[in-house]
Amino acid sequence: MFYPNDFVTKNIKTQQMNEYLKQAEQDRLLAQLNARHPNLLVALARAVMHAIGHLLMATGRRLDQVGVEQSKVRMPNVAPSKYS
Repeated sequence: MFYPNDFVTKNIKTQQMNEYLKQAEQDRLLAQLNARHPNLLVALARAVMHAIGHLLMATGRRLDQVGVEQSKVRMPNVAPSKYS
């Protein structure tokens, strides 16, 4: 049978307190770095690239509708159009 010992109890409490303080420090650093929220500059760049992609797709579809002759277009057709 195990009888409580003050030395062992203090050791366990000290270890628990150290683990708690270590976790609190990690949480504080993450909050300070704002790692849980996406970077505003990255989000803005992603939105701009998304808009440019939509603009290019709309332009390509419009050119397909207008019927631009292939001899005037020097770019290879890498993506099939849903209109042809």
